[in-house]
Amino acid sequence: MSARSKKDIGLEERRERYTLSYDESLDPSWAIGALVIGAGDFLAAIFGMQAADAGMTAMLREGICPVERPWREAIRNDEVPFWPESAIGQHLFDVGAYAIYGYCPEDAIPADERPEYLGWLVRRAVEFSRKAPTELWLDPQVSDEGPESIGALMPKEGARLRHVVMLAENRWALDNHGAVEPAALAAFGGVAESRVRNLMAGAARQFNKDAEGKIPAHEALAWLSGREEFWNSIWRDQAMPLYSDPDRPPLAAPVFVPVAADGSIFHPGLERNGAYMIGAKDEEKRIVGFEEALAALQSMPATHWRRPNEKGNWGIVAGRRWERLDRRELLVFVENPAHRLPAR
Repeated sequence: MSARSKKDIGLEERRERYTLSYDESLDPSWAIGALVIGAGDFLAAIFGMQAADAGMTAMLREGICPVERPWREAIRNDEVPFWPESAIGQHLFDVGAYAIYGYCPEDAIPADERPEYLGWLVRRAVEFSRKAPTELWLDPQVSDEGPESIGALMPKEGARLRHVVMLAENRWALDNHGAVEPAALAAFGGVAESRVRNLMAGAARQFNKDAEGKIPAHEALAWLSGREEFWNSIWRDQAMPLYSDPDRPPLAAPVFVPVAADGSIFHPGLERNGAYMIGAKDEEKRIVGFEEALAALQSMPATHWRRPNEKGNWGIVAGRRWERLDRRELLVFVENPAHRLPAR
């Protein structure tokens, strides 16, 4: 029996694969830590190590989480949750969902608004990737100097970021009748780039190329249609989320709560110093009372709230969907902060 074609796999399984068993070698948000270390080292060369360390520690504590040990050490030991706590980390994670699996990560966005959202998602990722000095800070050559070399500690992080952003940019081109790069087409089709380039050469070539050496979308899609390895784009047809299971018995005390990408929810156990913190960075509000905070979240166009990660560091997460639960089920999350809802 032949392997199941990826184009036959629906939204729920794609989302589950991405959120629960995502291949870390392709996670673009992994590059953020290395970039922050590079930025700190560059600032140290300008202002001195003591001033730069004080500034970097303050920024991390203000924007992401408390840093108890030296900030470089905390980053290298994966104690700083750049994803999902940082804005760009969440953005890069969403870009990966579209780039690799072809679905819209914000499943509450109406179908007619998805093109604008995805176009913005890709443009911002491309802009960030082009501004980030990844070749200098993340992918250094063998001439790196000293134990502080980022390349010795986090090799190829820049390549990860550039690869996923390239896939996103070229999937957007495929979805909008543009032209795609041979390297991206090879990745989508699960073959070596040399094979695609062979198909662009000779009298019997299968692909034409434009002035930039790219392949027209209609030719690329025709070839990909025969490739079982290709995750086709499904974002145009994916359905809006259902907030309930039709086979589930009636709920005694239903409540709608926002759910983050990792399956965590907003629940009564997130009170801190007598209040709940909701809202995006620089727009946070301190609200007393769970019902009041939940009502405020329900009125927001995009939900954000603070909660501790697995290491107890408090950071901002973004809601990805809403779920209808019984109010008693919220106690499970209060008693077990590591509990998560399954992906849908």
